[in-house]
Amino acid sequence: MHHVVAAIVVFTMTVSALVWLTRPMGNSRNGELIPGDGVLSSHMDGHTWVTREHAISSLAQVVSSGPEHIALAMRSENIGDAERTWWRELTTRTSVSGVERQLTLRRLQAGNVEQTLVIGPGTELRVFKPGLPELPASTRPGSAWKAEGRVQVSHDLQTMTETGWRYQARASTPEDPGQAAPGCLRITSELEIDGRIENTDRTWCPGLGPVPSASQQPVTVPPLTLASDLDWRVEDWNPTSTSLSQREPVVWPVELPPVGNRDVMVVAHRTAGDLLFMGTNDKTFRAHPGGYVTSLTRQGDLILVTTTTPNATGYDLQGRPRWRTRLPDTVPFAPDWREGRVVMVDASGTVTALDGATGSILWQQELDAGPTAKAIWCGDHVVVPTSDGLTGINAQSGETAWSLDLQERPNSVACISGHVVAAANPRLVVASPDGNLLSAHTMAEDNLGELLNVDDTLVTLSRNSIRGFTLGGDELRATWRVGGRFHSMVTDGHVIAALSSDTLVALGSSGGQLGSWPMTAATPATNLSLGTLQQGVASLGMDGIVRKSS
Repeated sequence: MHHVVAAIVVFTMTVSALVWLTRPMGNSRNGELIPGDGVLSSHMDGHTWVTREHAISSLAQVVSSGPEHIALAMRSENIGDAERTWWRELTTRTSVSGVERQLTLRRLQAGNVEQTLVIGPGTELRVFKPGLPELPASTRPGSAWKAEGRVQVSHDLQTMTETGWRYQARASTPEDPGQAAPGCLRITSELEIDGRIENTDRTWCPGLGPVPSASQQPVTVPPLTLASDLDWRVEDWNPTSTSLSQREPVVWPVELPPVGNRDVMVVAHRTAGDLLFMGTNDKTFRAHPGGYVTSLTRQGDLILVTTTTPNATGYDLQGRPRWRTRLPDTVPFAPDWREGRVVMVDASGTVTALDGATGSILWQQELDAGPTAKAIWCGDHVVVPTSDGLTGINAQSGETAWSLDLQERPNSVACISGHVVAAANPRLVVASPDGNLLSAHTMAEDNLGELLNVDDTLVTLSRNSIRGFTLGGDELRATWRVGGRFHSMVTDGHVIAALSSDTLVALGSSGGQLGSWPMTAATPATNLSLGTLQQGVASLGMDGIVRKSS
């Protein structure tokens, strides 16, 4: 693949001007036909499941998010072109014969939509110069245009050839009344490359870009398995480090920890909003939910993503969108799963419970105070930390069941033996299942982080230690302490994995050390956060190094 990068940069291609055949007068609507960032669609094409996602990015975002061959292909002439916007269309076609992926890169400039680069399906690569004019400015029904230029083509990602291309297209009103009414535009085109003719017929609609034809059927998808499948075997852990820059971008800024199973690990790009699915056999592919990723979790076969848009999107482990649900506001905290259902709280203070398989809303409830941390399932309730204290919501009906005022704002909550335990610095507060305050335990060490339930033991992470507590009656009893400056901690429910600046430690629920491994240091180390994988943990630092325990 890196040999192809060099070929793209070095070759010189001939520039040719766009020629209008017919250009009716009227108002341009091209800006309306460009899809919004994160717009996606799924449909059946015969027996093939087709999904499309659209990413609208600046040049800096595209260059930083890769893949490398896209970034380098643009750098030779566009490195100073930071004001232009780029549109990436990610297409996945799934059939009984396998999965094919295609990436189409388009440049958006002064109302023009120019196709610049196509990767896939299979091993085909095309680089157009000038960009192929799919949708020139001021296109409307009756417009016709043609253009020609040079194109570099590779069929094996090893060797490149250069030849000419000729393109002609015409715009008309779609025949389907349902598409014509909202202002859609039908584009029929013919592309000739080296004697081969390719005809396309696509309908573009406002805010959606190219859409499936009216004859294409809604997608029928295989069922998802949403059961927890964590299987940590600490005795088999063998930490490794892998640089993403070997096959993906040189710069991969992240804030969220990775997730995944034994075959796929998923990481989120902080500035481009991309998801990178890193599979076995060195295969990688991308998804783009829109906006910037705020939370990333996995439950069985589903990757759940929330972003700075008010959407929750579910992907399968092949990177295909399964569902998208619109929420009242953005979701700043991670969701919580139980028995195929997921609950989350958004910035507006609305708590939403979803069916994890379909994304259907089961219930929603508005809080009286703003949320301060993630909502969790606890017995018959969903418990939400708020600026006033704690709120309990009936897990079945979604009705508010109780509220408990606290002096301090809780920043984390856990469910231990059916009781609610909240970290309200500098205290640990215990409440009954029906919301009555039972006890409060003042901590000598402040700055409590997330609370974990490990075999019904409460585990806390503070500035200088990890501590374990058991619940006896209504009181918490401290049972063990492990000193150290750990900055990230996760669990599979039975084992605790904690990360310091240079060491990964595994602890049992009683605090005993099960293993300790040196980890390649990152700079700065505090950028590392542990993510939960099926058989272990992983972290990804600002240095682009993936560190895995299994």
